[in-house]
Amino acid sequence: MLAAGILVITIYFKLDFYNSWMDERILAFNEEIYDHMDRMSYEERKKIRWGGIYTATTGIREHIKSLKIKDPLILLPPPSYYQRFGQSISIPEPVVFYYYSGLKTTTVDSKDKYKANCCIIFEGKNFVFEKLKDSADVARVLNIYKSIAK
Repeated sequence: MLAAGILVITIYFKLDFYNSWMDERILAFNEEIYDHMDRMSYEERKKIRWGGIYTATTGIREHIKSLKIKDPLILLPPPSYYQRFGQSISIPEPVVFYYYSGLKTTTVDSKDKYKANCCIIFEGKNFVFEKLKDSADVARVLNIYKSIAK
């Protein structure tokens, strides 16, 4: 009975579909284990898992720390604003942004947009952070977003 079971399993994984599955899912682990062992820190594993968006949001967090902005609420431009400047980036929604970086963000459609104390804006050839002092500054930035994002 044991020999028959082993024979069935062997034949099963010799079929092309299941053989490729076995190679990609099970046997690939042996080849990748040494590469993964070099990246064992929690932060490195998060970068590998979530990719460029995670790296971008944590980079923004570090930049905000260097600016020493207390309790930042970042006003994010609409996606059409990024596209206008030829950027194919997508900033995640506020909940995901907070999950990745611990920073609160708001969008142009949110009710709390006038509480923002910093924003992302395009200057020269780069996106930069700008501190916002009051609701008049927020209104000015919203007008920039609207005029450029058309």
